[in-house]
Amino acid sequence: MTSLRIGIVTLSLALAGLSLALLAACGGGDDAGEPTSSPPTPTAESATATLPLTTATANESGEAPIFYRTFDRFETLRANERYLVMLRITNGYAEEKLVVVAERVADGLTVEFESLLSQPIGDEAPGSYYPVPLELPEPGAWRLTIVAGDDEVVIPVEVAAAES
Repeated sequence: MTSLRIGIVTLSLALAGLSLALLAACGGGDDAGEPTSSPPTPTAESATATLPLTTATANESGEAPIFYRTFDRFETLRANERYLVMLRITNGYAEEKLVVVAERVADGLTVEFESLLSQPIGDEAPGSYYPVPLELPEPGAWRLTIVAGDDEVVIPVEVAAAES
């Protein structure tokens, strides 16, 4: 049963990553954020991705060599809820893992997320793809820091309170 669950989660992540990768040509962008503390690091197994990604709503933002794609430009990012961000790195970085550090601005609380390299299929935009399932513990302003080789980007995000 556990191996079936892992297989389903892996397939879900792969499909979500592929969906985001297929939308590489979509433009747009918007973000807000800040730092915070360190709960457990999510793993690929715990990162069930069930986002209904569509061409009309997916977007890609950032600056070369680090781009990111979200379902709704972080508009539904809520505390204690998973939110998928697809990173595309174009500087030749293709390590097995990529680390994203989230820090809440108010108090420096930090959370570290580790993402595994995803292999897109078909005619994708160049680069290495990393699906990152964010789950930030507290609402407020956060900063997401991504370091890929010698390049770094900070993405500010605003995390809303969880809906009741």
